[in-house]
Amino acid sequence: MDINKQYHPTVIPDFILAIKGKINARNGNEVADSFVKRLIRRTESYENQLCTFAEAEIAEVRNNAAELLTDIAKQKQVISRVPKAEEGNTVDVIRSNRKYSEITNKCRDKIENDLIVLSKLYEKILSIDSDLNELIAKTRKNCESKIAAYCIGVRKINPDYEPSIGYDNDALKIYSSKHQMLDSEIESAVKEFKEV
Repeated sequence: MDINKQYHPTVIPDFILAIKGKINARNGNEVADSFVKRLIRRTESYENQLCTFAEAEIAEVRNNAAELLTDIAKQKQVISRVPKAEEGNTVDVIRSNRKYSEITNKCRDKIENDLIVLSKLYEKILSIDSDLNELIAKTRKNCESKIAAYCIGVRKINPDYEPSIGYDNDALKIYSSKHQMLDSEIESAVKEFKEV
């Protein structure tokens, strides 16, 4: 994802947008509002494309993270099923204790390795999510600057004009709500690992 990419809802320069706003304001506020809404719809459409792209880019990483979480849970179950070590000096007790320690050490090593990989995957997820947040913020800022340039011309005819800059479709909330449960499980596992 290229965070340096700039998106503008229109390629029309600001001074021409001001002229367009002045012309549209002569036809009424409804015409001016429709142009503002069209700019917002274009921006929302681009945000949806960004979220779709980010989701496609991170899908394999999330799948790998989910598999690692499942593997960690399986290893913890294996550790809990192994019979506990016994006390005593007989040959059978020593062998069972050795077997217990081998199985638990093997499972703990596997869990530790999985958590190391999981923390790297979590960093990648956070990186893409922050890039997406940055791109959407830049996109909205560019849209609002174009709307402000347009409103300069509208206010020359109608000084009381205030556009309603509202985004109906919040693609970022939809994107994050899909993965909220998995991300919270990954985050808690990684925090638990880093504390130990």
